[in-house]
Amino acid sequence: MFGFVTGLSVSGLRTGSAKCSTYSGMKSVVPASARSVSTVMMAVPKPPESAVLGIGEKIPGSFFLMMSVLALFLGGYSVSESNLLEPLTPNSVKPLYVLGSLLLPISWGCHVAAWIQFKNGK
Repeated sequence: MFGFVTGLSVSGLRTGSAKCSTYSGMKSVVPASARSVSTVMMAVPKPPESAVLGIGEKIPGSFFLMMSVLALFLGGYSVSESNLLEPLTPNSVKPLYVLGSLLLPISWGCHVAAWIQFKNGK
């Protein structure tokens, strides 16, 4: 994160501008005012081209977004119904819910694909 922050100014710092009343040898530092700190610039990554999606290059971003929301809800339902707070026994594990929980990472992937397509205007 520190590599992305540029343009900070510390010229407004003044040492010794205020004295402490109880100890005369102590110096204090007054922080810079908002006017002396220049604009903080952060690097925003450019989205990759749609070609990184492979066969999904021609699919619109709205389709990826709908699939992401659907996979999120189905995966969340599967995780909530799999009774993660109960002790796991061979009778309590339902394979359908285990497979449904794998939709959560797929939801994230569809979300990223939708972001790529929307940023590229597709």
